[in-house]
Amino acid sequence: MDAAPTESGGGRCGPPATEPQPWRRAATRLYYPQQLTVHRPVMAATKPKNRAEFRIAIICALPREADPVTLLFDEFWDDDGDVFGRAKGDTNTYITGRLGIHDVVLVTAPAMGTANAASTATCLRLSFPEVKLALLIGVCGGIPKVDGRDVFLGDVVISRTLFQFDYGRQYPGYFAVKKSVDDSLGRANKEIRSLLASVEMEFGRRRLETRAQFHLKSLQEAAIREGRRAKYFYPGMSKDRLYMPTYRHQHQTSCASCCSGSSPICEVATKAACEDLGCSDAYLVKRVRPGGDGDNLALYIGHLGSGNTVMKSGQDRDRMSAEHGIIAFEMEGAGAWDEIPCIVVKGICDFSDSHKNKVWQDYAAATAAAVSKALLERYTRDDGSRNDAEAQGKPQPEMRPEPTLARRPPRPKRASQKTTRVSGMVAGNDARMVVNGENVDATDFKAGDRAVFVFGENADKVLAVLPEPSTSHWDEEDEDSTSQETEESEDGGVVMVSSSVGRSRTYA
Repeated sequence: MDAAPTESGGGRCGPPATEPQPWRRAATRLYYPQQLTVHRPVMAATKPKNRAEFRIAIICALPREADPVTLLFDEFWDDDGDVFGRAKGDTNTYITGRLGIHDVVLVTAPAMGTANAASTATCLRLSFPEVKLALLIGVCGGIPKVDGRDVFLGDVVISRTLFQFDYGRQYPGYFAVKKSVDDSLGRANKEIRSLLASVEMEFGRRRLETRAQFHLKSLQEAAIREGRRAKYFYPGMSKDRLYMPTYRHQHQTSCASCCSGSSPICEVATKAACEDLGCSDAYLVKRVRPGGDGDNLALYIGHLGSGNTVMKSGQDRDRMSAEHGIIAFEMEGAGAWDEIPCIVVKGICDFSDSHKNKVWQDYAAATAAAVSKALLERYTRDDGSRNDAEAQGKPQPEMRPEPTLARRPPRPKRASQKTTRVSGMVAGNDARMVVNGENVDATDFKAGDRAVFVFGENADKVLAVLPEPSTSHWDEEDEDSTSQETEESEDGGVVMVSSSVGRSRTYA
């Protein structure tokens, strides 16, 4: 460790003598405030005892959406195999661990779509009935503008409400979406609405974006350390291409179907990249990304369109967005919305038009995961959850069980009596017994034996307990003997006290 500076300026890291600064004493050495680092002991967080202690769940539709989430886990509870199990009838496979102060269960649905999401959420509730919040994390298709702001690929949308855009009636040449109260999805519960309200403030949004940037960088570094094949780095503004809504993704030459316009869809063209088809840059919408070319993600909170239909039409996208106020299109939220309290967090990987591709999916999944962890940091745990300090791994005072107080024996009952009913046997060292006519030690006494008690003349207190008889009396020769004062002992026996005369007493 570097030499400590003195008041006159001295050590290697100390300021010059001409610039004296305040100092503080720590462990008998002097340090300047900017040099003093406080190291707090860190303890491993305690694993939950059972499934009932989990309050947070994460649902992903695709493995490539779940992969970046795993890079943000602070700790896994199932590295040595599953220890929590699942309920009977549950078909999900879970990953359990810790994100910040929260114990989290992660599940990947078997496939995309609302039906699979609903099934996954239902099974999740069977095994983890105490889950209060589920985050649906993944990728989605966005729209070019939200509230007058340009949207860029990699930005993240958070659901305030959901709208089933493919649920309705098909008329000749027109599809009418059902949007009555009975046909609409309900709004989120009060706890979720309160959380989202704090994030919708400009202050809350900026704070969330800042933390998301931090988690995104941590995710990218973790991916490099672990050698992940997915590319979670920003692809670059040159690949963030938004075409005019009317410009179709099709072969520009050498395709009879595309060039003649005889078919509205060319299957080959739908699977090809814009570079391969020769899509013209003349139809690109010119935009400037705020903050330059880099990881400068933005958040949008609003009305998401959810359904089993993949939106790949710029014109229909703009029409539905204008009619229903939709800011993005995704495929799982409507299935899980009524099954479990949830928030949809999706990264925008395309603009919901015919030019969509998979170049941005990994990066969009990473930004959604980063925003989700930042959002969980703002989620307040109630008193029913596990201790916050314990979950954070902070050292805690030793918790000892409450001492079990022994039941106080009843108040001794004292009475002058000649007849005693007792059970068991305890005798003092100076006590002797005559059992079946023979003198024996007290330890040789056997339950059921007929006994005569002999009390020593010098014994002023003798403890003697016999097996409980059916009847008991004093012998006739003892009728005028001195009475014995007795009291009940803790083991249900009788304590003989104040024996003033040594006599033999027969117990039959």
